[in-house]
Amino acid sequence: MGLNIAVLATGVPNDYKALEQAFLLKDKYPESKVAVFSIGACAAGVLREAMYRGADEALASDSFVPGCHDVVLCGCQCAEEIARLTSMTGLSCVVCVRSILSFSSGNIAVECVVENSIEESVLSLPVFASVDSSAVSCRPRNAYCLLRHNRGKSPQVSHAVALNAEQTCNGSVEVKECKYYQASDEGVRTFVKEILRTRVLQSADTAMSLKDSSVVVVGGYGVGSKETFDRLFELAHLLHGNVGATRPAVDAGYATRDRMIGQTGVVVRPELYIAFGVSGHTQHLCGVKECGVMISVNKDAEAPINAFADYSIIGDAREVIDKIITYCQQEL
Repeated sequence: MGLNIAVLATGVPNDYKALEQAFLLKDKYPESKVAVFSIGACAAGVLREAMYRGADEALASDSFVPGCHDVVLCGCQCAEEIARLTSMTGLSCVVCVRSILSFSSGNIAVECVVENSIEESVLSLPVFASVDSSAVSCRPRNAYCLLRHNRGKSPQVSHAVALNAEQTCNGSVEVKECKYYQASDEGVRTFVKEILRTRVLQSADTAMSLKDSSVVVVGGYGVGSKETFDRLFELAHLLHGNVGATRPAVDAGYATRDRMIGQTGVVVRPELYIAFGVSGHTQHLCGVKECGVMISVNKDAEAPINAFADYSIIGDAREVIDKIITYCQQEL
């Protein structure tokens, strides 16, 4: 039995772990072929190591042909980067794989560590796996993001395996497609009725800090002005929530720095997060990765944040803010 194994090297330390797993498979099935593809600019060291260890091929990323490999491995742990690779492969992604154990009847067995205990899952070939032998657990939202990134582009991607205390690797995480609403009056009114009216907490918490608020309304640079940003305070009051901002919005003078959400700002865990004019850079998303329901309002349908959102309104944030306030006053 021989396998076609591909390693996608992105220039991260875990590339070597993925490479090791590839050659462990080749040791078990000597007829297997290992091809290493340089995806990142800093992957030259991995390519040299691959050739030293006897890889059959070491190629540039544009040489990768989807559908030609039984097993595709990578070492990166960044959700956005894995999303890009998932789109490239057209395969479901299994995240946080500690090791590949064995094959049986055309299936692949992967070993993972969940809450300090070893879990095993059997998946059908072909498979795309993100290898991390340090066994860091993964939140379900990260897995969802990988899938939403490919929405409408790669129908083959149908599920992922997320690993943490609640979601062991024996169960697949169902794809939660982002639901889109039109920015028209009727579209926004329907959005308020269907989503906000059922999601808004009735216990007013506007006096709570941004960090502890159950509802957070966030403005990005895309709101266009401080005047528009200030309208978010009225909306937050209607939703019994608080107002946050992205770094670009703070730098533009729309909001004070104490409202900045992100890796170097406030980390929030609201049950409802609504983003207006937020593009979705990693620095900001690090501060909201544990939120409950995520809603995006952005005129760019391809904005990165839409890969993370549960609901999205595609339209100019400045116009949609006023419409949502109007219909919230009527419906809530």
